[in-house]
Amino acid sequence: MINRSFPFLLIILLFASACSRRPSWVISEKDMEDLLFDIHLTEAEIDDNSTLQNTKQKEKLLNSVFSKHQITREQFDTSLVWYAAHLDEYVKIYDRLVNRYDILNDTLNKRLKLHNEIEFKAKCLWKQDSSITLRPFVTENKYVFCLDTSSFFFPGDVYELKFSVLGVNKAYKPKVHFSAETQDTTLVKRDLILDNGVFSLLLEVPDAPYRKAYRLSGSIRIPEAATATQLYINDLRINKYKKGFQEITP
Repeated sequence: MINRSFPFLLIILLFASACSRRPSWVISEKDMEDLLFDIHLTEAEIDDNSTLQNTKQKEKLLNSVFSKHQITREQFDTSLVWYAAHLDEYVKIYDRLVNRYDILNDTLNKRLKLHNEIEFKAKCLWKQDSSITLRPFVTENKYVFCLDTSSFFFPGDVYELKFSVLGVNKAYKPKVHFSAETQDTTLVKRDLILDNGVFSLLLEVPDAPYRKAYRLSGSIRIPEAATATQLYINDLRINKYKKGFQEITP
């Protein structure tokens, strides 16, 4: 005997499935999670840094997050409305975010513990400005530094260029150059800043005669006119560690 209610039930199920399916214009769960993760970190940085309290600066920093993820604010707002109407999926995203923040917090605490254990061995060589703003214009897109105090440079020393950075996005990759000049050679390290947060670049001078560094120099540069976003450098320092220094790893 044929069940006449079956076609009606099938239509109901298909309709319910179509209603719960995420539309193509809505940001995917994974992309929404990654975007919210960076938005909350940026907002926390703004709240903790009095120099970023200006409304325009806040707007620029948040826009840099959207640029990094290649998502417009309009896409974010409309997607947020959809997720608000589908709380089960929104709750899942925030459950994963809480887990990621817990992992990040544990990692930072471990790094802080290791850093505190060796910080007393370090000598901060930096005596200049520790906060810098770079803009994508010819005269403002590069910061150059040079230290020429050879009295505390020795063979086997490890030098660390370290700073906090905010404003990085996918439109450009800031370039960092760090070098140590010795009597017979110049040691060079280069790297790209790929994300916001703490950036560190280590340069080790070989423990050999005539390898005492007598000058440290380098630069931080963003491409000219790549984007209107500004790059904020805070707590810039150059540390010196004795031979046998243990590098802090994430």
